[in-house]
Amino acid sequence: MIYILEDITCDNLGLMETLYVFKTVMNIITIFVPILLILLSILKVITIMSSDDPSPGKAFKAISKKMIAAVVVFLLPSIINAVMSITDGIQLTNTSCYQEATKENIEQKRQEVMQKDTEKKS
Repeated sequence: MIYILEDITCDNLGLMETLYVFKTVMNIITIFVPILLILLSILKVITIMSSDDPSPGKAFKAISKKMIAAVVVFLLPSIINAVMSITDGIQLTNTSCYQEATKENIEQKRQEVMQKDTEKKS
């Protein structure tokens, strides 16, 4: 177990792939969750307008909370990238891995690993 923890660096292909998947999932969430929250808010406004409720204050409060949540979710990847950029200057090795976890870098690292494996077999 300690050996696994020592091996977590930017050279670790598994770490780069994991960070890439995390970034991809965050991008998907960033797109679909705000859209879903906005659509739900629109449906709520339609139901408020069609109802005879004289005080729609609670419903509008819920809608405003959904809109704030949509903005926060939309900005989350930017916030994560900003935090990772700031912490990169503090000499944390794995934060730069987050920035380097791109499809191109992973493919390059995969080619390097395959080349090392073929050299070991020779």
